[in-house]
Formats: sequence, structure tokens, C-alpha cells
Amino acid sequence: MAVVNLVPLFLCMMRNNYIGKITGISFSTWNLYHRWAGRIVVIESFCHTIAWMINQVDYNGWSGIGPAIREKRFLQMGLLVLISLFLILVTSVAPLRHAHYQVFLGIHQVCIAMFLSGAWFHCYIDQLPHQIYVNVAIGLWIGERLHRLFNILRKNKIFGKSWNITTAELQLTLSGEDAVRVSVRMPGVWNYKPGQHAYIYMPRLSWTQSHPFSIAWSTTTMESIPLAESTLAVVDSGSSEKIDPSRYYVEEPRTTIHFVIQRHAGFTNRLFLQASENARQYFLDPEMAEHKPPRFLAMVEGPYSSESYSFDSFPTVLFVAGGAGITHPLGFIRHLLIASAENLVATRRIKLVWIIRDKNNCGWISDWLEELWHLDADREILEVEIYVTRPDKMKDRRTRMGGRKIKWMVGRPQHEIIISGMLAPHKKQGPVGALAVNACGSGSVCDGVRAAVREKLHEARIEYSEESFSWS
Repeated sequence: MAVVNLVPLFLCMMRNNYIGKITGISFSTWNLYHRWAGRIVVIESFCHTIAWMINQVDYNGWSGIGPAIREKRFLQMGLLVLISLFLILVTSVAPLRHAHYQVFLGIHQVCIAMFLSGAWFHCYIDQLPHQIYVNVAIGLWIGERLHRLFNILRKNKIFGKSWNITTAELQLTLSGEDAVRVSVRMPGVWNYKPGQHAYIYMPRLSWTQSHPFSIAWSTTTMESIPLAESTLAVVDSGSSEKIDPSRYYVEEPRTTIHFVIQRHAGFTNRLFLQASENARQYFLDPEMAEHKPPRFLAMVEGPYSSESYSFDSFPTVLFVAGGAGITHPLGFIRHLLIASAENLVATRRIKLVWIIRDKNNCGWISDWLEELWHLDADREILEVEIYVTRPDKMKDRRTRMGGRKIKWMVGRPQHEIIISGMLAPHKKQGPVGALAVNACGSGSVCDGVRAAVREKLHEARIEYSEESFSWS
């Protein structure tokens, strides 16, 4: 049974899961299935071993177990499988996985290779009929990685007359908590949807590691590209005069995706130090005519959707974000504002509640907030409340940005009061209708919002959803 369950185990671990795309099941749900399928395989494998040991002890006693393993390659491969499964089980514990994700990922991949090798030889040596399931699992594992490699090359490089590789630009936020704005310029157009995340590869900082981050914003602009580097075909006009492609330019769309990455250990710390070094050199040399953020090679894998959210049918929408969790609702708010202006959605009121430690953290997304205010200039359906948990001389409780007001609050929000206010009829938008509540942040933030929603379910139709970045 353990070998048979390898097929669903490896099906659920694939990032490019076409079954999930067809059925609408999110990557987070598949990830949950993958973990439980793995636990079942571990339990069944150890039960299989215990059954063999009982039989062996019954015939030869405990002293016969060691010689049996040393003499038979078949049993040695089974032992390799058990050791691999034990290491996977120990390192996959949630606190360890989240605290040292890249260490976990490296050990996980090595143990998977050991496990598949041991399982294959274990079945091959005795010509067991279960080997076909191991072959399918190996095919899924290798095929998924080849598929990811192909997608990375396809999306990060235009196959044409020249290589137009992606570059990442680091912009250090010097105020508030340690964070870096990372802007990755793609060689083509990316079809970004709100709520998606992507994996970033930066060989300069790490050759072997890829890191998942939520996409905060995306912009698509037209750029002048030399005709020699363009993917457009050069049409022969029939003229005998030779055309030098390097002298002509064409306009092609380019998408830049933006991330806000807080400083932690490992990769994010190296990323922050890289941006800090560039900022330090700039301040030490005030005669620099132009400050250009550092650029270096980067590759992006994705985008992937963690959950299938849609707030288009809700007249009232409440977003609650904590810290860097603000990257999740920004795309949804922009989508709703644009679609609402064209009467494509039912949205009449949007409220964003952001919980931060330092008021200066607003600099992470200040320019994107400005753009949201401009999109909302005519309808005025967007409200923003920012709660600062560690204030430092907050004299003004309101600040104007883009001609609109942000309401600043000290301390932590009372989610019950906020939801009650959202359920009350609004002076401009009228009756509330159905309310959608989305939370993104730490466990305490999501727990508080969830509990407040549960208390109000008897008063109105409320649909609650949350993003906990469980894909890492």
C-alpha cells in the first residue's frame, strides 16, 4: 500500500498541477494533501517493517535481524527507504520547516532521491509487481522538474535573435522595519492575477535556492527595443538598400513584477545586505550624479495561485493585512477598482486595514497607494485604516495621500468593531449586502479576524477567506 500511495503523493506535490487548474483546487490544498499522503506512506512503510521484524524474530530471534540485513541487498535497500522517510518526517515538522525553509528543502530533495532509489531497487531485486508504481512516481518527479525548467527558460528569456534575460532591481526601504523592494523586469508580458506568488532565483546570492514570495504589484510598459534584439520579424520591403537593424527601434511590452521582502535569516538577509551596501555607497559619495539601484541576473518561476479567490460578486469587501502581508490584497484592490469603474463587478465599498509596527513602513507601498487613490478618484469607494502597534510620536492621526485621507490608529484593531461598521449601511453606498472578509498576516491576525467573523455570521451573509502563505 505504501508503494501504491506514492502516485497520489507525487501528484499532489507538483507546482504545475493541471488537475488543480481544471478542478479549481488551490495549490495550498494540494500541498495539504501531499503532506497527509506522505504521513500515510511513512506509517504504512513502518508497519511493513514491523511486520517483517515480527516474522524474523519469530524464526531467528532478535540476533538474526542484523545478519539478515547485512547479507541481503534487498533488505539494505528497504533500510535506506526507512532512513530517508524518517529524515523527511523529522525535518518536515512545521516549526522547523518555517524557521529553516531552505535547509528543509535541500534535505527534503536529497531524501526523496534516496527514497526513490531505495524503493526502486527494493522492488527490482525481488522482481516485485509493485515496481510499476515506483516507476510512475519517478516519472512524475523527474517530469515535473523538467517541466519547471522549461517554463523558467521560456518565461525568463525570449527565444529570438538575441538573449533578453531578466534582471532584478533592488530598492532599499531605508525607513521603518528592514525590507527590500525587488522589481524584476521580465523579457515579455506576464499575465499576473491578484493573489499569485512566484519563486525567485538569484544566482548572485544563491546558486541552488529558489524562494517563494507573494507578488505585490505588476506594471506593463512599452519599451523601445533595438530591432536587432526584437522578436518581431523584419519584413523585406523590396528595396535594394540594406537595413541595419541596430539603427531602428520598435515598441514592445515589458512587464515588471514587484515584491516587498522583509528581512529574516538566510536569503532575505543576504538580499537586504546587498541593497544596504549599494545605499551606503550612495550616501558616502554625495557627488554621484545619478543613483542607480543594483541590477543583476534573476529568474522567476510562476506565477502560481495559492487560493481561488474572487470578490467580484460582493458589494462590500474588507481586507485585513499584517506587516508584509499587505502584498496580498493590493492586487485585488486594484482589480476591483478598475472593474468597478467599468461596472463589471458588484463592489460598492472596499476597506483596507493594515497592521504595522512602524509608521514609516508605509513607505513600502506608498507609490502603489497613490495609484489606488487615482483609480478611486471618481467613485471614492476605498477606505484605508493603518494601525501602528509601536508608535513613535504620532502627532497627526490622519495624513493625506493622493488627495485622500488615510486614517491612522495606535494599537491593535478591534476586529469586531470593524466588521460591525462594515455591516452598517454606508452613507454613500447604501445597504451593505453580502460582505467578503479576507485576512493575510500572522497566525494571531488571522485568528482574530476569523473569530470576529464567526461572531457576526448570524447578522449577515459573510464569506471569510485567508492567505497564510502556506505554500512555503
